[in-house]
Amino acid sequence: LARYGMSIAAGEVVLSGSFVRPVEARPGDTIVADFGSSGTVSIHFAKG
Repeated sequence: LARYGMSIAAGEVVLSGSFVRPVEARPGDTIVADFGSSGTVSIHFAKG
């Protein structure tokens, strides 16, 4: 990155090989990913 005048700051997220943008989750949110015939996966972010 330095070669191109760029850098990664502390706290930044790096996704290697992802084809979707990151989704921000807050306490109480549930996120579901549907992979069609392969099934689904979900995660719930509990409050406090």
